[in-house]
Amino acid sequence: MRTSRLEAFSDGVFAIAATLLVLELRVPADTTDLGGALLRLWPAYAAYLVSFVTIGIIWVNHHTLLEHCRRVDRRFLYLNLLLLVAVGIVPFPTSLVDRYTSLHATIGTLAALRHRDRTGEGQVVDCCLLDSGFTMVEIPLSYYLATGQEGGEAGRPPYKAKDGYVVISASGRAMASRLIQIATGDANAKAEGYTSRVGQDDPRKVAVAKWCEQNTVDHIVSTLVAAEIPAAPVKTIPQAAEDPHLWEREMLVKMPDAVAGEMYLPGATIKMSKTPGRVGHVPTPGEHTDEILSSLLGYDSATLKELREAKVIA
Repeated sequence: MRTSRLEAFSDGVFAIAATLLVLELRVPADTTDLGGALLRLWPAYAAYLVSFVTIGIIWVNHHTLLEHCRRVDRRFLYLNLLLLVAVGIVPFPTSLVDRYTSLHATIGTLAALRHRDRTGEGQVVDCCLLDSGFTMVEIPLSYYLATGQEGGEAGRPPYKAKDGYVVISASGRAMASRLIQIATGDANAKAEGYTSRVGQDDPRKVAVAKWCEQNTVDHIVSTLVAAEIPAAPVKTIPQAAEDPHLWEREMLVKMPDAVAGEMYLPGATIKMSKTPGRVGHVPTPGEHTDEILSSLLGYDSATLKELREAKVIA
């Protein structure tokens, strides 16, 4: 097969992945101080830049590689598809690390405000996208530095079952031994040195994976929980949406919406006993114009009417 079709398809995937990055950028709600509003959104723009450059570097190397190829075989096509899969998921970690960095920045800002209230001194709150990314893989990084091998938290992926996936957390020698005994059918099996951090090619981990593949999610979870081994299903989006915990904790709430009539919004993540948070309806553009101009600038109804007639406000 000639490379022209391969290049055309690949360039299309690269272009779509680069375009999807833009969806994470938001127009500031308040544009009166546009420079300050954009500055407050720096994590999103920084994430966009880093991810775009990453995709660009991969594309340049991909283009350079194909310059040296006249034809490609089926194996090369499959390898190319794997590369494009990796390119296609770049927008996802961009969004994830962006939000994680924003969370760190918020916590740091609150700590800085507390310090200012106590001492009267301000300080710089410095957060970095790459730092946030590292904190998400800190255990496998530490494991690698200690052992020279890959493992750690990365050694505890979901196990594939007949009808889905499960997560198993057998910590401790006794619990791990019970897991191996269930998976192998050997009542005398021991789990010396076995933890969730062993390599993927460890025969005991392979045995657990094989046992999971032969059984349903419900059977795996019920069997392991009965043996006092923590295990849980990996839920799909529809399953998560129907989870009673989500509704009992009010993590999704139905609110009126001027456009859609009603829509589900995220509930308050932080629950506080003295000053509980609440979720308000989604305001429409200009809904609070009169209230704000009246309370902050003292405009009366006649002034507001004049501004509206002059199309200064909507």
